Amino acid sequence: MEVTVKTTELSDVLRLVRPVTEKKTTIPILGTVLLTAERNRLLVTGTDLETGAICPCPATVRKPGKIAIPAQRLHEYVKVLPEGELELKAQASNWLSLTCNRSRSRIAGLDAASSKSVGCVPALKSSALTSSSNG
Repeated sequence: MEVTVKTTELSDVLRLVRPVTEKKTTIPILGTVLLTAERNRLLVTGTDLETGAICPCPATVRKPGKIAIPAQRLHEYVKVLPEGELELKAQASNWLSLTCNRSRSRIAGLDAASSKSVGCVPALKSSALTSSSNG
């Protein structure tokens, strides 16, 4: 997976999805967000088996793919980055490389196939979250 997103847009999406994930769990995959790069978007998915959220984030996708990354760690890192372009690259052994301006980091993730064992995404009831000024 290779994708470029704006830091502000990814931070906003993670702010919506992260609360749905478990902070402390005996099932490690529940503490992650699934990042899925496809077409011109990055889908960010999280669940605690009772509630789930799937939010799209506009992106430039150079190589489609999936990776599960600890939600809290990713959100904390992205929200302190300067405004700009963030490059995400999945690497061997489920590592995610993050590059923004001069900042470079790596976060250890889990295999995206593990998220299928949770089996929650197809069962989610979707609802659109929109913000509008229709008073």
